[in-house]
Amino acid sequence: MKPIPVSLERYFFTTQSVIANPDHDINNGLTKFHLKIENKLSLLSEQNNRYGIEVTVSLDKENSNNAPYDVNVTAFGVIQVIDDKTDQNEIDYLLKVSGPQIMIGVIRERIAEMTSRGPWPTTHLNFIPIQINIETT
Repeated sequence: MKPIPVSLERYFFTTQSVIANPDHDINNGLTKFHLKIENKLSLLSEQNNRYGIEVTVSLDKENSNNAPYDVNVTAFGVIQVIDDKTDQNEIDYLLKVSGPQIMIGVIRERIAEMTSRGPWPTTHLNFIPIQINIETT
């Protein structure tokens, strides 16, 4: 098996907000909980081959109905290229595909943790499709 040429060095949350909806009707089967996902990839340091990946998950209020929580969580991860002999196209692909998926995972856990102490059942994020064409700066 070929080793992965990138590694998640660290991550942190820049925004963490979960607000319980006091008007949520738990008996209403018409709950629609739609999310907006935003991704941003940036080169942090050419010398140290570090990239930043920022992912935001928030409630899409226009397309949601009877949502139990209004969520807005942003996570920022620092990814380091550990094998500088790897083709840049392969690194770019890993950063654009795997980077957001890793950050969605940490956001998924944070939202579950924060909503577990709320008045409504714990919110677990379902599968989230990630588009490869994320903004690069």
